[in-house]
Amino acid sequence: MGRQRWTTRLTVEECHALDIGQIVRAGVFEADPRSLCAFNCNDSGGTPISSVTFRVFPDRTGALAVHFYHPVPTTPSSPAWIQQQIVQITTTKCNLGGVRRWFRCSLIRDGYPCKRRVRCVYATPREKLFGCRQCHNLTYRSAQRHDKRVDWLLKLPATEFNHILETGTNRQKLLAIRASTALLLRMQKKDQRFREQRRNSTERAVRAKTQVMALPDEQRAVLGLKFSFPA
Repeated sequence: MGRQRWTTRLTVEECHALDIGQIVRAGVFEADPRSLCAFNCNDSGGTPISSVTFRVFPDRTGALAVHFYHPVPTTPSSPAWIQQQIVQITTTKCNLGGVRRWFRCSLIRDGYPCKRRVRCVYATPREKLFGCRQCHNLTYRSAQRHDKRVDWLLKLPATEFNHILETGTNRQKLLAIRASTALLLRMQKKDQRFREQRRNSTERAVRAKTQVMALPDEQRAVLGLKFSFPA
């Protein structure tokens, strides 16, 4: 349950996200700096729709950076060309040793580079350059559809909630009905999870019983297993 989408802001689910962890796990930082890598942008079905090439090597300041090469198609006024974007990499120390890498957002905000330390950068349908969520003014789909008024109603004591249902305005009553429906759905999901956990535990117990009963009597005695099953 929740409200319909009420804003035209793009969501992170509608954009292409690049996580610094993807680059780390791919071993890019251990590879030859001259090697050219590629990042594929897929649609919701997993089909590649575009690709961005990049290299990882120090920039002019000596800081390690990811150099993206964005292809710009031909237009009536200009031929095709490659737009370069440099996104610096910074590190922080981990409590148990090692370092964690981050992107430094390179988009310009209010005339200055953002330089926000982020784990993910995004390319939107409106802007091909990678930037942080704040620079692209992105939100989450769940935030667009979530209604905090429902949560507020569900935290009320039962007497106050019933009072709103009986004496509130039509708008308040409709909101209380939505809250009741949301609570019912949550309870149904919780009951379903409980039933699945109980069924899985029962199945594991049956499998364990079958395995023990399949053991020869001598092996059962050696293992010291003392089980008595009903006939």
